[in-house]
Amino acid sequence: REGACVPVLCTAPPENMVSWWAFDEIGDRGTDIVDGNYADLIFDVGFVGGKVGDAAVFDGVDDYVQVPDAESLDVSSMTIDAWVKPSTEDPEGELLILGKLSDAGNPAYAFGIDDLTADIVCAVGTLSGDINVNGGRLAQGVWGHIACTYDEITGWLTIYVNGEAIVSSRITPNNPLISNNENFYIGGAPVNYMGYFNGLIDEVEVF
Repeated sequence: REGACVPVLCTAPPENMVSWWAFDEIGDRGTDIVDGNYADLIFDVGFVGGKVGDAAVFDGVDDYVQVPDAESLDVSSMTIDAWVKPSTEDPEGELLILGKLSDAGNPAYAFGIDDLTADIVCAVGTLSGDINVNGGRLAQGVWGHIACTYDEITGWLTIYVNGEAIVSSRITPNNPLISNNENFYIGGAPVNYMGYFNGLIDEVEVF
């Protein structure tokens, strides 16, 4: 989001925002501006100039950000979004950009990059089953905004890239997301089947 900056907020957080990690608080980069969901920086996550203020740097090997499970992150509908700048075009394995995993390892809600198509993939787990959509790409070395939305009332799951709806899919309406005790991850997760993101991530938000 273009209007946000920290520590002086240029844009006040919307009332329905759950968490916002801007990575701008020098000396305390894991601060959640909206709530107390502090992010732990794992291994050598670094920081450079980002889309707004600073951004987190991920090496594609073992860097990730981990937010311990919190009740506020167990949402029934959601929007998750971030500014993303990939350093490579071809992922080595399926990559998690951000999201919350389920108890079985599948996403409760998350988006990442598909290892076969290099498309953005958004996936959620609902009480009626899992649903995912693939579509849209980010260019190497270029900032792009990704958003994934799920509406439990309508059952629609949609990927947006740079504000444009790219692809949608629908599951049974009136169908909330699952909740669990798993962590929220940014840039990767310590699971065997998923790779780590190589590039920059900025202004991570959960609604």
